[in-house]
Amino acid sequence: MTIYFGSTGRRQTIITLDGEQDRSYFGVSLAVADLNKDGFDDLIVGSPRYTDPAKSPEWEHGKVYVFAGGATFNTIPAHVIIGNSVPPYYAGEQLGEVLASVGDTNGDGYPDIAISATLYGADRSGAVYILYGSNQIGTYRSVIRGIDSYDSYFGTDIAGAGDNTGDGFNDIWVSINKASRKGVYLIKGGVIPQLDQTRFYAGGPVLASVDFDGDGYTDPTVTDWVNSISVYSGAPTGAAIPLAVFSPGSERIFQAKDIDGDGRGEIVGDGARIYFGHNGLPRTPYIGLPINMEIMGIGDVNGDGIQEAILTANEKVYLASLNPFQGLPKITIAPGIDNSIITAPNITITGTISRSPTLLIVGGDETPIGANGNFSANVPLREGKNFIEVIAKGTDGRIVKRYLAVSAVTTPLEVTITSPSNGATLTTNPVTVQGTVSEETSQILVNGTAATVNGTSWSAVISLANGQQTINATATDSYSRSTSTSIAVTFSNQHRQRVPHRL
Repeated sequence: MTIYFGSTGRRQTIITLDGEQDRSYFGVSLAVADLNKDGFDDLIVGSPRYTDPAKSPEWEHGKVYVFAGGATFNTIPAHVIIGNSVPPYYAGEQLGEVLASVGDTNGDGYPDIAISATLYGADRSGAVYILYGSNQIGTYRSVIRGIDSYDSYFGTDIAGAGDNTGDGFNDIWVSINKASRKGVYLIKGGVIPQLDQTRFYAGGPVLASVDFDGDGYTDPTVTDWVNSISVYSGAPTGAAIPLAVFSPGSERIFQAKDIDGDGRGEIVGDGARIYFGHNGLPRTPYIGLPINMEIMGIGDVNGDGIQEAILTANEKVYLASLNPFQGLPKITIAPGIDNSIITAPNITITGTISRSPTLLIVGGDETPIGANGNFSANVPLREGKNFIEVIAKGTDGRIVKRYLAVSAVTTPLEVTITSPSNGATLTTNPVTVQGTVSEETSQILVNGTAATVNGTSWSAVISLANGQQTINATATDSYSRSTSTSIAVTFSNQHRQRVPHRL
């Protein structure tokens, strides 16, 4: 592999790194991170078909090399990791097929690297190594095993998830590629990162990670190479059904920074197709180049602030500017409006527009543009989620659109307990508690126990202690509103015995 160092002048080939063995796939995977925080990025290189001579007759153990960055690049690796044998097979675990820079997963302040070992273990279920950054590269690492059975290839693809769980540790999305089960798991960061078996999203196995809907959580995005690209909500309470599905699939997909200025990330696939982030109202992908041009990465190659897609086709490498809105008006919406929840029947949309717009329409009505580009429009809302379209036309007649999501919640959230009655004395345990809720999408907790919700009715079975106590029901709806109610009851397990009447 060859390294081209960036410079203000003409690009020059500086260093070539060679693998140790023929057909070891040296350089098939790469990652970059400043593992020791010395101010220089370090280069991590995978060689998954490397065979360790000391472990003959097994083959393809895999090897990962860490080259330390510095004022002078050192071609001798600062650290290496060699994969294990996988008895009883005459093969190794193919360590290093995929590498990913995943940020600080264990909270020590140093960035980490996730490394695949898709054939790890006697059942070849696969594993992910985490190489922890530290002031001495390679001092610490851990292994997270897959939980699926034989040949599930845990670690087929890996992507950093950011702090998906909100606990201060970066998390990791990991895909599996079992013939009967493909999808994505979440590895939760922590002092000791662990696999979250409850977070599984079907599809894949190729994945990317991007905040597609703008809710602050990275969303796992998967493709099966051929048929489709599916985006799932990465929020801790997100449903395991896609937010969006695009067709066709893509050999690779990459996350891109916000291209259209709406505050959401985008997905870019083969042919530099741009799949725009949205919060519930699908948008037509931007068709760039022929789909047979395979995407290899995204970056700002020339430092002009505009991202480029790096593509390959016919043994050539191409750069494609990811700037389909060049020359169009730029719409900027004031903070706090998009994805907002309000209790009024209307909302005032404010913002600015630049680049010589000739027409502005907000929520279906033409809106005046101030001398400095400011605008303000009052838009009526219906109960529930509303999508508001903002359209601007440029001097050449082309238009650009922004879509805003605003939820209007004008009716209060109410929850009641209808049975048992307040002040009741109960003699059976456990007891069925029943009630109503005004919002059908609500979740109900009764003394900490999840209730079953059927429309606006709910029920829960709870256990009581002896004596007087409180039954509390708390409702939380899909707009994150919460309300509660409570009653007092008495439970008595003392049954009065009937005394015979004496004559």
